[in-house]
Amino acid sequence: RRWGLRPPPAPGSTAAWVAVVSPRAAQTLRACGQAGVVGNHARDLLTHAQTARLRNRWRPAPSLEEAAARVASAFRVFYDGEGVVKALEALAARVRAASASTDQLALIRATEAVLFDECGFRGVDADEYYAASNSFLDEVLRRRAGIPISLACLFVAVAERAGVKRGALRPVSAPGHFLLAFGDDDAFDDAADVFFSRAIFLDVFARHRGPRYGSLSFGQVAAFIARHVGVNEQQAALYLHDACKNYARPDEVGARCARNLMLIMENEERRSLAGSVGITHGVRPLAALDIYRQLENAFRNGGD
Repeated sequence: RRWGLRPPPAPGSTAAWVAVVSPRAAQTLRACGQAGVVGNHARDLLTHAQTARLRNRWRPAPSLEEAAARVASAFRVFYDGEGVVKALEALAARVRAASASTDQLALIRATEAVLFDECGFRGVDADEYYAASNSFLDEVLRRRAGIPISLACLFVAVAERAGVKRGALRPVSAPGHFLLAFGDDDAFDDAADVFFSRAIFLDVFARHRGPRYGSLSFGQVAAFIARHVGVNEQQAALYLHDACKNYARPDEVGARCARNLMLIMENEERRSLAGSVGITHGVRPLAALDIYRQLENAFRNGGD
């Protein structure tokens, strides 16, 4: 009534109207979300609004940063997208100031130094590895800690803002791990000798332990895959070569993030689930799991 329109009766339709037609209404609901029964209803409406956005306003993610932002904001109604962008810009400015060259590899090394040596970003410890917050880009920025896939998205977002060409850092979805591969187009050529000699792999999850832990050769990564999967190194090398040639696209990375969250939430009790994503009484405890299922489907099928 305040905005001169009669909301439709269905909660999902009301939420879609609030989120898409009237940003002012959404802002007011966020303010209401701090208090009592009204707050419970406001959070429930905004939960429905997020699912409506996934269904009705989906488009392919143009970058890893956008895919990570969609994962972080898919359920959490207080996600500060503008704050995330400002933080990424500030980090990229530090990288540009630290790099004496515009050479691509020099910028990547400067990004490593700023994030891990100066700012203290790190891979999370084993006892906190399966916390949902490790997959949220804003939380990774705030806590300066994350899992391999979220740190990789952060690293690429900062490096590209600092001047690294989009696509120069390729996501490599290896068994049991997530890496970045750097090289020009020739480095990912079918010729094995060119690939072996020129491709550089970045393990951003381990980089905080020192530079030698962050940069790996093709052979080192293949050996890791062989040990993890239980195949010989030749088979592992063939798999890795194919993974680099057909590297993960932003939507595929987003789908993997969503699957990670689904697994986390399926293994938690309902009360623990509600606490892990910052909701309180009045919202269905499994709403987050439902949304991340829809998010994973949207990444894979374009919102259908």
